[in-house]
Amino acid sequence: MDGEVFEVNVHAPLLLIQGLQGSLTDGASIVNIASVDGFTGAAAGMAYSASKAALINLSMSLANVLAYRCIRVNTISPGWIGDGMRAPQEILDEAKRSNPLGRVGDYDDIANVVSFLLSEKAAYVNGTNIVVDGGDMSTTYLLNKEAAHYKS
Repeated sequence: MDGEVFEVNVHAPLLLIQGLQGSLTDGASIVNIASVDGFTGAAAGMAYSASKAALINLSMSLANVLAYRCIRVNTISPGWIGDGMRAPQEILDEAKRSNPLGRVGDYDDIANVVSFLLSEKAAYVNGTNIVVDGGDMSTTYLLNKEAAHYKS
């Protein structure tokens, strides 16, 4: 099973980009979707977290390899989005409560960043990863609890 996760999350994007390389016009843009899980050790789903970390690195490497043609490669790392891949409601409720913006993201939050990265407005953005998580990675559960204590 772990090998399948790497096949889908790392090997497939690599083969797809390599296979399409000749069809891409100079100045094209590629956006891979990773996850904030790629920045943390997993309590469950180690292969998923490791594969998303590998995808972020792969994207940076491809950005360097394809830069001679001005083909940009970037990655987006979403946090909790939508139904959290069908997470139980109590976990989604806790994700909302612990998020600095007080919500989970919606699919448009990710689509808007993809649209930006594919546009000319991002013409000088290459080899980077954009975290779209409402600020989850900028804080911790305990810091949020402490802040809630002082707000009351």
